[in-house]
Amino acid sequence: MNSYFRGARNQAADTASQIARLRAQIDALSRDSMMSTVSALRDPATEAMQDAINTVTYRGKALMGQMRRQPVVAVAVVALIAFVMGRMTR
Repeated sequence: MNSYFRGARNQAADTASQIARLRAQIDALSRDSMMSTVSALRDPATEAMQDAINTVTYRGKALMGQMRRQPVVAVAVVALIAFVMGRMTR
């Protein structure tokens, strides 16, 4: 009977070590999968961000050029926007 309990104890310890090993493998696979997903998403996001920065820069420069060519119109537009914003906040 004593050997039966020893065998069961050894089997339980072996099972616990196998479970611990499997958990470690699952954690490693999860990390690898997550890292590859993040890496795959990072490149398109960086590209989209750079495109947005380039577009805003281009549009800003175009607007500044337009304001330099027609300063009276620019001041009138700003005044109109300020008037509308002022009316909306009352």
